[in-house]
Amino acid sequence: MAEIVEFRVPSGDDRTLLVLGLESDASEHALYLTFSAFGLLHSVRLHRNAPVAGPGYHAFVKFCSARDASRAQQACSGRSLFQKTALKYIFPA
Repeated sequence: MAEIVEFRVPSGDDRTLLVLGLESDASEHALYLTFSAFGLLHSVRLHRNAPVAGPGYHAFVKFCSARDASRAQQACSGRSLFQKTALKYIFPA
């Protein structure tokens, strides 16, 4: 018999990473594959940078757990992962 588990949308900025420095060939799928290794993800959203910010993209990666978001930020900050240039990760304020 299946178990029904209540799911709530995660709240709080400590569960969301802002990923900066994404190249033009970045995809939500690549972000999902990279960050799901650290824990359950609620959402991954990829956005084009504003014209004044220069070419490229940024993304918001929302984890279900603040602990998983922190582990991902510490493990991945300054690493290139799936692209040539290093990425930057911050918790939005």
